[in-house]
Amino acid sequence: MARSAKSTLALPREGGAEALGAADDIPWHFAANVLDYARIIKGTAGYMSEQYDEEIQALQKQETEDQLLYHEDDEWTQKAIRA
Repeated sequence: MARSAKSTLALPREGGAEALGAADDIPWHFAANVLDYARIIKGTAGYMSEQYDEEIQALQKQETEDQLLYHEDDEWTQKAIRA
């Protein structure tokens, strides 16, 4: 299976109907090695909240570094946080 160079869709067109009903096949975030091998995972509300908080902290750290190193304002970082 290969993606056409003109295509922006990374998934094959045929055979997608059976994947729509495969919710039981999607692993949870706490399954063994799921973060190493799965492209899509299910997460609990606590897990999603934790990931969101980590992302906000990473953006704020990047904002601080950009201000110190490049004297940039925080416009784009704040837009990313509000999005």
